[in-house]
Amino acid sequence: MIKKIFFIWFFWNPIFHFAQQKGAISIEVNTSYRQFSMNEFNRAISIRRANSYSEANITKTTNVENGYGHGLSLNLQLTKLIGVGLYSEYAKGSSVTEYNYIVGGENGVPIDTWYRVDNHDLHSLTLGLKTQFFINKLDFWERNSWLSKIESVIEIGGGYGLSRADIYITSPDKESVGVGSMKEFNRVSGIHFMANFKTGFKILNNSIFSTIGLTFGYQYLKTNRLQGGEGEYHNYFFSKENTPKLDFSGFSTGIYLTFGK
Repeated sequence: MIKKIFFIWFFWNPIFHFAQQKGAISIEVNTSYRQFSMNEFNRAISIRRANSYSEANITKTTNVENGYGHGLSLNLQLTKLIGVGLYSEYAKGSSVTEYNYIVGGENGVPIDTWYRVDNHDLHSLTLGLKTQFFINKLDFWERNSWLSKIESVIEIGGGYGLSRADIYITSPDKESVGVGSMKEFNRVSGIHFMANFKTGFKILNNSIFSTIGLTFGYQYLKTNRLQGGEGEYHNYFFSKENTPKLDFSGFSTGIYLTFGK
């Protein structure tokens, strides 16, 4: 363990020392609104509704079309115009199917209405490497007193996405018991690509600097096919042919904050 710690310190210490001295290292956090391309998943849910709830009264349905994402990255500026970084992003989208059905009415059993909600929560966590090109560090940009306060960056990156589909049934009827145990968890993965354009305002410009701004981008992340969970509810979908892939691809817009030394 001591040898590992020494190796990590020996390898990374010169890099961080250089970055701190040159003001080239920064940490970025962001949050964004995201569009998803979940047509295949939404179609699978629609087929299940048509085939599995023929005797139920469906009161509300929503599709997975968008969601929110959060990101964290560590950036290192290699040259005046070029930087590299490690990035991680989390995104989530959700949909529901709300329905009820009548039970009882035979052999003296009182008639009652049971309420159910099928919840579909889709998650993705991506890790990757990115390259940044700083437009604002071009000579003509820095010479302009007004533009010099504006950051403008193009970045592209690629990595690996770990995704998960949580499908579970709940009930707003508090008299129902055990519904929450009817769950299916699918873990899938895929290759992730992203491209962003960022523009921000430098709110500080000394040894500790910060920039706040807007980001516009596109990401590609399409997973392999869901396999189904385990146990009695091993396949939520109507058939194996109807088991979809997850597609988190789409445009995004959000805000970001960078700070460092």
